[in-house]
Amino acid sequence: MNVEFCVVRAGEHVGACHRVLGVPADAKAEVNVVAWNIKTGVMSPGELGEVEEAVRREVLPKLDTTKPVVLSGRGPLWLYAQLAHHVHFLPAVAVWDPRLARGVVVSGPAGYVGRALGLDASVSEAKLPFEAKGEVSARLVESPDVQLLHVEVVGDKFAEPRVLERLEREELKVKGDKPVILEGAMPVWLATYYALKLVHKAKALLVYDPRLVGAVVVATHSPEYKVGDVVEADVEQLLRKKETAVIGVVGHPNSGKSVFLHLLSAELRRKGYTTITQEGDLTAPTQEWSLHAPEVRKELKKEMSPEERLNWVVESLERARSSGAVDFVLVDVGGGKPGEGLVTRENAAILSRVDAVVVVSREGWLDWLREMKLYTPNVKVVAVLESKLSGTAEYDDTARAGVVVGLDRELYRSGLIPHSTLAVASSVADAVASKRYLSLDESIASYTAYRARRKAREEEQNLAPA
Repeated sequence: MNVEFCVVRAGEHVGACHRVLGVPADAKAEVNVVAWNIKTGVMSPGELGEVEEAVRREVLPKLDTTKPVVLSGRGPLWLYAQLAHHVHFLPAVAVWDPRLARGVVVSGPAGYVGRALGLDASVSEAKLPFEAKGEVSARLVESPDVQLLHVEVVGDKFAEPRVLERLEREELKVKGDKPVILEGAMPVWLATYYALKLVHKAKALLVYDPRLVGAVVVATHSPEYKVGDVVEADVEQLLRKKETAVIGVVGHPNSGKSVFLHLLSAELRRKGYTTITQEGDLTAPTQEWSLHAPEVRKELKKEMSPEERLNWVVESLERARSSGAVDFVLVDVGGGKPGEGLVTRENAAILSRVDAVVVVSREGWLDWLREMKLYTPNVKVVAVLESKLSGTAEYDDTARAGVVVGLDRELYRSGLIPHSTLAVASSVADAVASKRYLSLDESIASYTAYRARRKAREEEQNLAPA
């Protein structure tokens, strides 16, 4: 067998294990020690079956089951996870850290986890010989077939073992009917801690190994899995955050922008996407009807200066985008100001943080496109919609242009928005979801051609005999 074990029963001298522990051979251990050496320097997951048999046959019978155990050796995380699983019934399990010359307790009585266990069985603070400011971040991600616990040390490259004290107070809500994969760049003691927390909660425990581009089965409670098997795992896909897109709705005041924004949000949600809405009108008072501006926000807005309002909107957009928590953020951008044009300084600050816009306006459609080209040239266009009080709505998907009618707040609250407008909102939602947006130049040309076609069609209809 490729793995050679050295076992010290509590009360014996370290002996040959001193080479692994880095302590004198005549040092007496008041705790059990399980040390090992991989003779070839490298082992494959397929060897875990042999290791499992050797542990049961050669290691466990030698241990004093009333004493803690220290694990020590060079090897992959999945080897540590398997060995820890086999000795988890002992009063405490610790992972040897040569920098401490003690073991970090990863399983044991209350108050022991995260502390340092000496070979003399003394317990003390596990303080690294250098400053370590890292914190542990653990994120559980679920797919239809598997659960993945992604662990990383953030804020610094190193974390003190005492972080385990905090982790002990946090519950890992793992489902028992699915295997769980432990993955991430972390110290051995942290990986072993999580392995012991997970091993009896799920159908099987696997440890991801990036060299294998797969996860190694270290323990299983199901015949579907075999110890030592490598299961293909697309960790990148499992960890992928949503690619949040920010969509602005722009247009002249009183054109129904806010109503259309809510219609668009509802359609996107109906199609299975997650959305949030963000108010971006910095000058107009918050309306009573607005579903995303309750009384508390109205009062807050009254107290904010224009600059504070702008900072609030911009920071909200940036936080929402970076969170990756939703598919789309829909922001209601204010209309222009007399004497300042349509794309004001405030509007430009907001529009520079959106991916694309929907123009919903009763007039000035080309003016909006041209001013955005001048002040925010990188913004894309989802669609240009002419807003009318009455008539029939229409949408030309090729041109990304159309007409919406009846964008009235009272009609919205009463659920009486015209069906033709709801159909347009559904088509625009599809365009938003496609993320294939037009450049401003493309939109100007496309909308101009659409207007010309519509005008020609209307003239034909007017000339047609009654």
